[in-house]
Amino acid sequence: LKLVLAHAFAHSTRLDVLEAQFRCISHVTRGIAPKQRETGAIPVDWEEVDIVSTMGALDHIRRELEIDGTILNEHDLFWDEDELDDVLESTRDYLEIEERARHLVQQIETVRAQLVGLQTEIHARRSTRDHSGAIRREWYIILLIFYEAIIVKVFDIG
Repeated sequence: LKLVLAHAFAHSTRLDVLEAQFRCISHVTRGIAPKQRETGAIPVDWEEVDIVSTMGALDHIRRELEIDGTILNEHDLFWDEDELDDVLESTRDYLEIEERARHLVQQIETVRAQLVGLQTEIHARRSTRDHSGAIRREWYIILLIFYEAIIVKVFDIG
């Protein structure tokens, strides 16, 4: 019985740690939506490295939650003992582990969607800037060809 309770409390504590890590990340990204509402565009005051780093931190939390941390999984020992399984399930329900984990995954997806939008906006602005630079280079080439034609015509070279 003590093992079952310790197992459930350990999962709850680990979930608390993951929730705290998410709150830190969420605090950093909190300004995106208000700036978007005020300006009508996604704010691009972040560097792409910051976005990728933050997305990596979110992915780490989600992986710890769903795969590595086994918070949502049960230990094999509890499969063999039906009475322990019932106690574990009651304790997990009392600690709201399933609900908290699902809620955390939803929050991670929401913040991740914001970051993907921000990253897309950065890529769009960068490609626009690169495209305008290419157009400028094309005009330079056209002007150089025009000047060459004038020089050839004036000095009767050719």
